[in-house]
Amino acid sequence: MNGPSARALREGGMGGSIPYKVGVTLQVKPKDSGPIPKEWLRKTTLQAPFGDFGHILRIDVSETQRCAYVEYEDPRDAQDAQKDLDGKRIAGKEVSVLLAGQTPNRRPGSSPMPAAVPERAVDIEQRVAEMAMKHFLDEAAAARLASVFQDRSRLGCNLARDFQDLDEHLSASNKPSALVSMKLSELRSGRPIGPCKYQGGKKRNIGDAIDPEIRASYQSSNYFGEKDDEPPHREARDRDRERERSERRDRGRDKERSRRGPEGVSDLRRSFVGWLKKAELELKQHRSDVRRGRQAFEEEKLSVWQQFVAEKQREVEKIREDRRHAEDEMATQLRQVQADIEESRQRIGEERMRVEQEGAQRRRGVAHEYEKFRQEYGLFEAERQRLANPQLAAETTVDLNVGGTIFETTRSTLVQQSGSFLETLLSGRYQISRDRYGRIFLNRDPEHFRTILNFLRNPQTPPMPRDAAESEALVQEATYYGVHFFPFPLVFAAGGHDGYEHLRAMEVLDVGNQCWRPCRAMVTERTYFGAATLRNRLHVYGGQNLDYKALCDVEIYDCLRDTWE
Repeated sequence: MNGPSARALREGGMGGSIPYKVGVTLQVKPKDSGPIPKEWLRKTTLQAPFGDFGHILRIDVSETQRCAYVEYEDPRDAQDAQKDLDGKRIAGKEVSVLLAGQTPNRRPGSSPMPAAVPERAVDIEQRVAEMAMKHFLDEAAAARLASVFQDRSRLGCNLARDFQDLDEHLSASNKPSALVSMKLSELRSGRPIGPCKYQGGKKRNIGDAIDPEIRASYQSSNYFGEKDDEPPHREARDRDRERERSERRDRGRDKERSRRGPEGVSDLRRSFVGWLKKAELELKQHRSDVRRGRQAFEEEKLSVWQQFVAEKQREVEKIREDRRHAEDEMATQLRQVQADIEESRQRIGEERMRVEQEGAQRRRGVAHEYEKFRQEYGLFEAERQRLANPQLAAETTVDLNVGGTIFETTRSTLVQQSGSFLETLLSGRYQISRDRYGRIFLNRDPEHFRTILNFLRNPQTPPMPRDAAESEALVQEATYYGVHFFPFPLVFAAGGHDGYEHLRAMEVLDVGNQCWRPCRAMVTERTYFGAATLRNRLHVYGGQNLDYKALCDVEIYDCLRDTWE
């Protein structure tokens, strides 16, 4: 069944929308006429200062108009807000607060403003309700239409002309509710609606043919249990409604006859009156059901209320008891917290003293490291200033002319042993001799240098001389170059007595692996002997043999060949 809703009939009796409650609107805009702050787009920014003066119905912010609208329910709240907030700063902007439609030079009280008159808003709602009833608009379309005309009222549009033009458009449309949704943006912009271009094809208004008696029954329906008027007033009202129904019935009959003829009017009236009677019966049945439901609801509400009160009383007693226990527990916890605070203060004081002491020690350590670094930096700068040939110190490959033989190797191979003659030669701090081709010249034996260079290329394997003379010459040449064939000084343990017999075995200390390694044993067992190094060789002399007789021979150990002589 189509038609207005029950609440719409109760509130206004003419349309399908619920009337929107309208109050007094204030216009808020920056005093410098500039753009509104971005914070105003969050309505809570304006809700905070304006909400202190009373109940706010609505807040609208328009960036295009560079202002905001705040609508109060009570006109007195709007006047108080205008008086106190005019000229104040909101979100960093000094604002001007006026009644909607008021010019800056006009003050409140000089003359009533149209946007602040409730009677005009009531006329808007009534006109929208009539239009909804006339064109069978649904509730959503009627509510949006009422909101749009409130905005047009604040913008100062000609509402009478707008209602007339919109009525023509809705009369010419087959889907008036959809037309309202399509024109919402145009209506909110404030532009004139304009007359309808399809006046000739105007559709027939079915609402005019509704029986006034049925319309009055809609308006007199009481779905929410309000009390009826007193009998004298009700009789006078019924007489007035009967007279009005007769007049409307005559006008509708004449209009229908002139439009469709006698037979068409009779058929249309019979079908339409039958539908309305059926609708009236359904409404009466619904009203009786609502009354019975309301009575049952009141009884159930009373029972539930009594149960609710008893339950809440028990909850109040429980809350009081819990509050007493909570207060006792809170007092105990408070004493414990105070004790913990005192203990924490003592620990913090001790920790602070410890941290300060550690900080002082670290500062002294940092100062010491800084002084050490400064000294090293000074030595580095002095060394850098002593460089006589910086280009040589930066080269990666080196060409050497040793006794007429050309050797080419990398700089890292020659300088891997710190403090050697080769490392000093390539440091660039000294002037060196060169041959005719610019190569470094060394007047030494090239064969021994070849052996030493091969050792520097593979330092894990010492050279192996063929005889004692070559070994002695190679050791002398390595001594000249400052090259050591072993990474650590050699420590030997030779001979001695194990408690049973004299020994001739010998071991060398491996410093890198922290162990002793066996070497070639001596020729003669001996103990209590003397030992010395001469020309990089180990000399063992004297001592006792197996017969506890003194020995007068000497044994010489060559560490490169691992042999005794």
